Amino acid sequence: MYSIVEFTAEDPKSANIVPDSWLNEDFSLCKWPDHPKSSDIKNSVSPRADWSVHPCRLLGRAVGSQEGALMAKLLDTLHSVLETQRELRETQRIQGAVLNSIHRILRGGRPGETPEDLPQGTQLPVESSDSLRLLEERLSTDDDFRKALIQYLGSKGGSTVDETVKRIMPEVVTTTFGKVCNISGAARHGKVGLGKTKLFRVIFHAVNLNPTVTCQEKDLEKAVGKWLTNCRDRDGQRSDRGRGRPPDQ
Repeated sequence: MYSIVEFTAEDPKSANIVPDSWLNEDFSLCKWPDHPKSSDIKNSVSPRADWSVHPCRLLGRAVGSQEGALMAKLLDTLHSVLETQRELRETQRIQGAVLNSIHRILRGGRPGETPEDLPQGTQLPVESSDSLRLLEERLSTDDDFRKALIQYLGSKGGSTVDETVKRIMPEVVTTTFGKVCNISGAARHGKVGLGKTKLFRVIFHAVNLNPTVTCQEKDLEKAVGKWLTNCRDRDGQRSDRGRGRPPDQ
């Protein structure tokens, strides 16, 4: 019998077909020749004392070496695809950072410059209807504050609208208050509507400062609505449901 194993200490990880005699009892260690030959595997040669030992994990079993070799090749291809995806995500992250720097320069900033902190005395995140009302009043009367808030929130980054919103929302709304908010503010649900607020417009402009995303108002409504809906889970209610215990009222 043969086993398909993944060598867990390698980076990137690789898979191979090996005779069972090369493995320890729990398939966690594999003896491996310094100069392996395909005939060693095909003929299930006995491991020698000078072979090195490598940590591994069992991925599958095969009756013959040809079947196992095919499976191992497919697994190596999968590892290669996953590694390429990881490299692409890292490239996208770097590109996003560069684009953010370029965008700041075009807005009159300097390379490496980060937005200043919010003006002293800013009461964020919003934690109640009263604090939302006070924020709305300030956004109506203090244009410098409104612009500073847009710049501050626009620096949070993100590669998609959803990701950008996930970074912005905790800055402006607490999880507890988010549980009683939605976009429309439908009276039958007793919710506080954010869709028509000046805060929502600030978030909209902040998201669109991100050069890596294009956001329409309907896109923002969907993303913010999703974040608000998930506030109960972020506040620990998901684990309560998982245990079968009703959440606190």
